[in-house]
Amino acid sequence: MFDGSSLWHIESRKSKNALEMTGGLLDHSLASLLRGQRTFKKKEKMILSVILANSLLHFCESPWLSREWNKEHIMFFSTPTGKIHLQRPYLSTDFQAVATPLSDDEADEMFRIHPNPSILALGILLLEIELNTPIENKRTVEDLGESGEVTMNTNYFTASRLFQEDYSEDAYVNTKKAVDACLSCSFYEPETMDANLDNAEFRQAVYESIVHPLEKDLYNAYELTPDMIGLQAE
Repeated sequence: MFDGSSLWHIESRKSKNALEMTGGLLDHSLASLLRGQRTFKKKEKMILSVILANSLLHFCESPWLSREWNKEHIMFFSTPTGKIHLQRPYLSTDFQAVATPLSDDEADEMFRIHPNPSILALGILLLEIELNTPIENKRTVEDLGESGEVTMNTNYFTASRLFQEDYSEDAYVNTKKAVDACLSCSFYEPETMDANLDNAEFRQAVYESIVHPLEKDLYNAYELTPDMIGLQAE
């Protein structure tokens, strides 16, 4: 576990739903919370959204955060009494070998609609948090492939439809713009940018279109800044 400037070794014992940590802590995935284990309050949603968006800038395009990151990779510790530390999420990841140029995954990239899977993944997470439900619960036949299978674009289709049909009308304006930017990638200029967070121009556009709007809504609603929730301001 990396916590600020320290790296800790934590012994764990696998069980069906959680890992029992030394010190009596339990960990829960965001997926388990969204499946009904907990309903997020508005303030919690906004804080978590800001933390996840900043995490994208800090960890994406690195081994710590895969391009297909999702709610299964976001973990929270809780005490035996059930208190979950929502402001201290942790990344759970496996370090995968780099794909070969002729891999099936790379060949499939030509059929992917969204230009950056990591940005889309963040948009899906923000949408799931706002709706308090996993995106899988909202899929329809139209979102699947010709044979009824889940494809690389299934979540994109589902999320785009949910944003138009189910996204809360009471959601804060800048937060809604941030989710829209994640799903549509409207800030991306193919002629001048490489759709990669290693590209300085693309990275700046992500901050201005996604991260900063989320931070702005959090401050307007609760007068909280990134450093006040444990993040360093950009």
